[in-house]
Amino acid sequence: QDRAFSELEKGVFSVVDSGIGPEFESKFDAVYIPIDRGLLGWRIFIINKKQQEDFSKIKTLEQLKTKIAGQGIGWTDGLIIEKSGIRVQTSAKIENLINMVDAGRFDFFPLGVNETHGFLAQFGKGKPNLVVEDTLVLAYPFARLFYVKKGNKVLHDDIKMGLEKAYSDGSFQKFIENHPFFKEGLTKANL
Repeated sequence: QDRAFSELEKGVFSVVDSGIGPEFESKFDAVYIPIDRGLLGWRIFIINKKQQEDFSKIKTLEQLKTKIAGQGIGWTDGLIIEKSGIRVQTSAKIENLINMVDAGRFDFFPLGVNETHGFLAQFGKGKPNLVVEDTLVLAYPFARLFYVKKGNKVLHDDIKMGLEKAYSDGSFQKFIENHPFFKEGLTKANL
């Protein structure tokens, strides 16, 4: 993510997608139309299956605060989760975070509903104790946006116009519903 934004700043990349964040929004021009329909803000958890019974008893945010979350270094959602009063442990790589939750270094790895099952399948191979927690959702306003270099009004406006059109004619919703990445996550999450 940091490298992508560095390349955007240098003009190597024309556009970068990332979650919202004040640092990104101050350095770049954001197109304020969520390209994930805000699904990154609907968090379900990768946990060690030995903890499922404990998680099944959690009914409030106050109870969830007794657990430690894992997040990537510099992820805006890590800051949001931490500001809610949940302790957060960080690492630079998803593979490390998967290994850390497997080893019990923290209790849960909250990811967007559209990410969790795919990340577990991709990075959790050979870790049979890892599962997707099946009773909780941690939800907060959070979206993935397109960012362009400051002042690139033409590209910014073209992207915005295309997204507005796709939202209004229903093609964007159809894309979300049928894209394997989103479809699998939404189907398996059973929200």
